[in-house]
Amino acid sequence: MKLNIFSSLALSALFLVSAHTMPSFAQQAKTAATPKPAVKTTVAPAAKTATKATPAAKETPAAKTAETPAAKDGKPAKAEAAKGNAKAFCDQGNTFLKKNDLKNAGISFDKAIAANPTMEEAWVGKGAVLMKGSKNDLTLAHYKKAVASVPNSSALWLAYGVAQGKAFQYAESVKSFDQAIKLNDKNAEAWKYKGYALVKDLKYKEAVPCFEKVSTLKPADLNAKLALGVCLVQLNQKDKGKAIISDVLKKKPELKKELPPKVVENLAL
Repeated sequence: MKLNIFSSLALSALFLVSAHTMPSFAQQAKTAATPKPAVKTTVAPAAKTATKATPAAKETPAAKTAETPAAKDGKPAKAEAAKGNAKAFCDQGNTFLKKNDLKNAGISFDKAIAANPTMEEAWVGKGAVLMKGSKNDLTLAHYKKAVASVPNSSALWLAYGVAQGKAFQYAESVKSFDQAIKLNDKNAEAWKYKGYALVKDLKYKEAVPCFEKVSTLKPADLNAKLALGVCLVQLNQKDKGKAIISDVLKKKPELKKELPPKVVENLAL
């Protein structure tokens, strides 16, 4: 008997990825540029404090004269300033988003993207704003532009796939998750959401290795284990599937309510 599993397994909620979850994938590149100049300027004066105040004063103009040609070129100095502005706008957007002020959050993230078009966290933040506003078409267009701007971002391909899944474009979402995995095969969330998308297309056999991969990369993810158990039940591996589901429910009994009543009845849980 094929059960309509996942009809109520919180997939709608799982496809609603918030900005507080997604930026964790996208925060690796945001502080690399700023600390290095700060460390250099601090160490140089410290090395010559015992001699005279004059050398320190001379070093300050030297730093400025180094910046002057850059400013004339119009690129290095402006680019650095733009990155600083982007971070400030992005932080502001996250603050607004936490307060559920979607309008001002969206404005702030737009400013961050304009200042630094490669800032993953800003793209993800604006996507979360659109998704929270249930603007599926705008969300899809936003992430399509995002992955075009930052094609090597596993985080943005994951977010694009999530948006496609929420819009019921499961086949397309699988392609996006595959791209996210290609860029980072340890992206556990990409594996998990690929599994969910395959399940929505009733491709349980293909979904099983996805959830198994999540269990390897992120053993504490009980939702993925629950999904694995359900898939095995669908594939007529009832005993194995029930054992996994029972183990999950022992650790987190409240997940039982995520299972359709027929599943609970069928497995005598």
